[in-house]
Amino acid sequence: MRVDRTETNDVADTHPKIVARLSGQWERWKDRVRVGTYDEQDGYAASAAADQSEARDQPGGQRGADANEATQAAEAAEAAD
Repeated sequence: MRVDRTETNDVADTHPKIVARLSGQWERWKDRVRVGTYDEQDGYAASAAADQSEARDQPGGQRGADANEATQAAEAAEAAD
């Protein structure tokens, strides 16, 4: 930062280990907080589709999510009565 405070010079090629470490940290954070990745052609839609596909592949998958929504709807209906 002292030499290039505005970060106008890309030094990634000269520091591949740092780039790999930071990229890995970012990917883990992105997965943990479920950040969508922007795709130039499809925008965030590609990321949302991948998330839905992953959810269906997980134990409980889409059926688990649907059951949870049904439970919430039933609880809301009971509270309204």
